[in-house]
Amino acid sequence: SVDHVSVPTQVYFNNTTFILLNCVILFASSIHHHGIRRREFLTRCMVEDQREELRTRNHELTQAMKMLRETEAQLIQSEKIASLDRLSAGIIHEINNPLNFAKSALFVLRKKARHLHADESEALTRIIQDVGEGIDRVASIVSDLRSFSHPDPHLARVEVGATLRKAIRMVRQDMEEKGVGLDAVIPGDLVIRGDENHLIQIVINLVQNSIAALKDRQDPQIQIQGRKTDSRVEIVFRDNGTGINPEHLHRVFYPFFTTKDVGEGMGLGLNICYRMMRQMGGGIEVESEPSVFTRFTLWLPLESADQSA
Repeated sequence: SVDHVSVPTQVYFNNTTFILLNCVILFASSIHHHGIRRREFLTRCMVEDQREELRTRNHELTQAMKMLRETEAQLIQSEKIASLDRLSAGIIHEINNPLNFAKSALFVLRKKARHLHADESEALTRIIQDVGEGIDRVASIVSDLRSFSHPDPHLARVEVGATLRKAIRMVRQDMEEKGVGLDAVIPGDLVIRGDENHLIQIVINLVQNSIAALKDRQDPQIQIQGRKTDSRVEIVFRDNGTGINPEHLHRVFYPFFTTKDVGEGMGLGLNICYRMMRQMGGGIEVESEPSVFTRFTLWLPLESADQSA
């Protein structure tokens, strides 16, 4: 009877022990698995942090490389400009004398042509006129090269409105012949410290560029607006011409860069404008949308009381 009772108790004890051992094993396994998962999570977080740091470093390196390339390009451009300055000075000296001789010879030929027969005189006059236009073109190139080589201004008090009116008078005929409208709004109290001759040359250059861009456009218009901020005077030139392609926009102030056909320009005009504005302590900016508009903004510091004294 005693043996019969002890068997179930033994079985119960064994089963209970088995269950407890399984619980201990499961608990230990759960803790171990939780530890593994926790380490995996921490490792993943660490990897993600490192990846983010690598992305940040990679972006910084990319920006640094971009800045290095831009700096290198600027240094190369500066060296090119320095070389072009020396080259231009030599070209100006070598070309000026033959130009003067050619102009003198044309003057003599014009006088001789008056004494010829009417038909011969007319033909010779046309030839002389063509030669004269060619010489004037060369003289214009030499003038651009001279401005390119020696853009140093003579700073003085300049009334912007009066200066712009002088410049516009010089290109008024060309605008009327091409049917280009002009809308100029210049307040009378805009005064800067700059070089009047340089400012006139810049205005003429920008207006002539606009006239060329407005060829065959409907309702061609040039708008000029002067305004004053707390620290500077701005002169905005806007036309509704062909515009400038985005890939060319950052290069328009480079010397000898032009999209015009051969013989229509050397690509010095805007570079001369840029250098003159910098020499006067200001700057020039450009915005454009192809087939819609082009806008150049000249800015110059206001004339202070000390400067005007």
